[in-house]
Amino acid sequence: MNSGIYSDALESIVLDSTPFVKRISYCFWWGIQNLSSLGQSLKPTTAYVWEINFSVIVSISGLVLLAILAGNLQVAFWLSLVTQKYVLSKIARSEEMRLKKPEIELWMYFHSLPRSLKARIWQSMKHILKENIHIDMENFLHLLPVELCKDIKWHLCSGPLKEVPILQTMDEQLLEAICKHLTPVLYAKNSIIFHEGEPLAEMLFVTRGKLLTYTASATARVRFLGKGDFYGEELFDWVLINCASLSNFPLSAETVKAQTEVEVFVLRAQQLKTVVSKFWWLFTKELRRHSSLNTSFSVEQWKPRAAYALQAAWRRHKKETSTVRRRCY
Repeated sequence: MNSGIYSDALESIVLDSTPFVKRISYCFWWGIQNLSSLGQSLKPTTAYVWEINFSVIVSISGLVLLAILAGNLQVAFWLSLVTQKYVLSKIARSEEMRLKKPEIELWMYFHSLPRSLKARIWQSMKHILKENIHIDMENFLHLLPVELCKDIKWHLCSGPLKEVPILQTMDEQLLEAICKHLTPVLYAKNSIIFHEGEPLAEMLFVTRGKLLTYTASATARVRFLGKGDFYGEELFDWVLINCASLSNFPLSAETVKAQTEVEVFVLRAQQLKTVVSKFWWLFTKELRRHSSLNTSFSVEQWKPRAAYALQAAWRRHKKETSTVRRRCY
C-alpha cells in the first residue's frame, strides 16, 4: 500500500508508542528534516490533493526560511563590516587626537590663551573628530567655528594692532573689523616673505617665531621682529591715498626673511581697503594730513566711498529696525 508522505510514520514504531514526548519529538524531527531539504524527501500520492498541497507548502516554507537565513547572514555581514569600520575610524580618530593633543596644548600655552578659550577649543576638537576631519596644525584655526576663531584672533592680534601708530587712538570696533579679516599663515624657516623693492601688498603681525629684516644698501640695517611685532604699516598710507584702485602698491624698503618657523597673521591690501572704506570717518585726520602733504591727493576722492559707507549703514539700520518690529508683532 502506498502511504505517500506518511510512509515513514507508518513504518516506524512511533505510532505504537504511547508517550507523548516521543511522538512530538519525532514530528519535530520530521518537520525539520523536510524543511531543511525543501520537501525533497516527500513523495505524495497523486490521488490525494491535500497531501500534494501540504507537500508544496512544506517546500515553499523551506525556500522562504532559506531566503530569510541568507538575508540575515548578509545583514549580519554588512553590520559587522560597518561596526568594524566604525571601530577602526574611532581608533584612528582617538590616535590622531592623542598625537595632536601635545601640539595643540603647546600652541595654546605659547599663545597664553585663557582657560575659557582653551575649553571651547577642546570642545570644538571633539566635534571635528566626530566629523572625521583631519587636523592640520598649519590650518588649525580654519577648522574652528567662526565666533571662536574671531575671539582667538582678537586675543592674539589686538595687542599688536594697538601698537600700529595710526590705530593707537582708533575705536575698538575698527580693530575688531580688522581682526575679522586677518588670515593665519605659517612660513618655513629661511623663506623670503618680501624682497627689497618689491610691491608690499600685505601687512604682517607676528605671533610666533622670528623675522629678519635687512637692506642691501651700504647703510645696511638689520632688525629682528618677534611675537607682538608687525611689518608693513605703510600699507595704511597707501590705502588712504589710493582709495579707488588696487595698483601702485608701496615698495618694501627691506627684505623680510623668516629666521625661524614663523606664524603670522596677514592683512591683505583689499581687506584693509574694505575696512577703511567702512570706517572712513575715523581717518579724517589722516586724510587731511595727506591732503596737505600731497597736492595730487584730495579728500574729495573719498566722497564716493563715504557715500557708499553711509548707504550701507542706512540699509543695515533699516534691516535691524524691520527685524525688531517683526519681533514686537
